[in-house]
Amino acid sequence: MLKGIGFMKRWGYFLAILFLAGCGSEQNFQSQTSVHLNLSLPANPSGLGKPSFAPNAAPLALSTISSIFIQVGGPGMAPISTTIVVSTEGTTIVQLLIPNGLARVFSVEARNKNGILLFTGSTTQNLSGGAVSIPIELVLNQSAFNNRFVLSPGKAECLVSQTISYKLEGTLEDDSVVDLTEIATWSSSVNTPPRVRNQLHVFSCDNEGDVTIVADLGATTVLQTSLTVTPLPVVTLSVDILDLIEGTATGTASSASITAMLSARSGRYVTVTLVTSGSASSNDFILPLTIIIPAGESATSVTLTTVVDSMIEPHETVIVDINMVVNGSESGQQQVIVKIIDDDLFSPQSTFAAGAEPRFVA
Repeated sequence: MLKGIGFMKRWGYFLAILFLAGCGSEQNFQSQTSVHLNLSLPANPSGLGKPSFAPNAAPLALSTISSIFIQVGGPGMAPISTTIVVSTEGTTIVQLLIPNGLARVFSVEARNKNGILLFTGSTTQNLSGGAVSIPIELVLNQSAFNNRFVLSPGKAECLVSQTISYKLEGTLEDDSVVDLTEIATWSSSVNTPPRVRNQLHVFSCDNEGDVTIVADLGATTVLQTSLTVTPLPVVTLSVDILDLIEGTATGTASSASITAMLSARSGRYVTVTLVTSGSASSNDFILPLTIIIPAGESATSVTLTTVVDSMIEPHETVIVDINMVVNGSESGQQQVIVKIIDDDLFSPQSTFAAGAEPRFVA
């Protein structure tokens, strides 16, 4: 008799309602209208149009809807109403006949599993036969939340060039939590376009300073929080010993500490990647090439250790530069140079390396 309501298995959301007079006499058919009813939410957080009940695009708030009540009325017709149970399993079919006439009022109520009213919407249309598509914009029933809305995180910090994600949730009378991130209209005190990605509002921290983040649910419900955008900490390199004897008197290796220091403590890990050059080869020393400065710390050191051998060599240098910094920036061009002084005495067992000169001890 009529086609009906589609529910996609992935989302479990109402896609469309199709009131279709498809049987009965020719006369009855001509006195009715085929109505395709499209529901959408009021917010426009992504700049790409109103969030709808379409598959693969439905906001998380809709996952809490368990039933949709529809009523159609108007002059000269008996009211028609039905309740549709929202299910992720297959397709639900509803059969309704909508007589032609003026001022046909379509009313929609969406409720959760405990019967709490979440969304409402209505529209008035004149029906004169044929097929029409009627949009209804649903409005959040804010009173169901008793003003229990949470915008998280609260006061926060963000480094320049990074992003921070926000979420807006509401708690209903039955203590169930509804994700309203994609329902709200987001804005900030700076001219940064709001974006919604993976059900989170993502703010780009482009410029240093204080920012106010605003989530507006309409009516009188406006939530806001503060954000401080701080500059990236600047990294400098230093070394405690410039000249290292290859080996000590006891034949053990020598070492120097190379330190990466921040201009200011950061709330995030700062990773400094090093690169080496110079006349010394990788066989002459050992040095970790990654320095990680934990959140809240100002500096971290790694150890450059010589490799002891019996080869007589010229003195060699290790040049250490910063290759990359994550969550920070390099202060100009940072570089430290360590000289490795060969300690091998000339003896019949010694081996000359290219360019080395024999040395004697009186």
